[in-house]
Amino acid sequence: LLLPFCIPLYRREVATTYAQTGAWKKYPTGVKLAKDGEAVRVLGAWIGNDIDHLATWATAVNKVSVTLDKWKYPKPTLDGKRHIIQMFVGGITQFLTDVQKMPEAILKRLEKITQNFLWDDKNSPPVSMNWVRAPKEKGGLGLLDMTARNKAIDLMWLKAYLKFGPSRPWWAFVADDLFVLSAKGTG
Repeated sequence: LLLPFCIPLYRREVATTYAQTGAWKKYPTGVKLAKDGEAVRVLGAWIGNDIDHLATWATAVNKVSVTLDKWKYPKPTLDGKRHIIQMFVGGITQFLTDVQKMPEAILKRLEKITQNFLWDDKNSPPVSMNWVRAPKEKGGLGLLDMTARNKAIDLMWLKAYLKFGPSRPWWAFVADDLFVLSAKGTG
C-alpha cells in the first residue's frame, strides 16, 4: 500500500502517474495506492489524506454502545456502572484518542451514551454529570472525565515534543519539519 504524504498537487501527480503506469519513481509497482479521503488502518490508527475523522471513530463508538447495552441487564449498582464505564468507555477510546485525537462531536456522543447508561436512559439525570465526575473525596463518584483525560493525553504529547536531546522522539523532528513547511506555505 502506498500512502503519499505531500502537498495535494504532488499527490495528484503520483495518483495519476500510478493509475496510468502502475509505477512511481522507485516505489514498488503493482501495489494499491491510497486515494485522498481513503482512511487506512496502520497499527490501530486511521491515517490518510483528507480523511473523515468522525468516520474513523464509528467502530469504537459502536463498540462502546453495544458493550454498555450488554451491561444494562444485570442491573449494576451506580458504583458498578462507574467501574464498567471506566473499563469499557475509557479502555475502548484511550488508544485511538492517543494516536489520533478525539473529535469534539465524538466526545459529545460518547458522553451521551455514558450518561444514558449511568441513568438508565432517563431524559433528565437526577444530578449533574459534573458532580458524578467529581472525585469521591469531594462527594462525587469519580467517574471518567473524558474531557480531562483527552487534555492529559494532549499534554503528554506536548511533553514528549518539547523533550530535547538524544532521547527526543523521532516524530518530533518530523513535526518540526512539517511546522516549517506549513509556516512557509508549502505544506
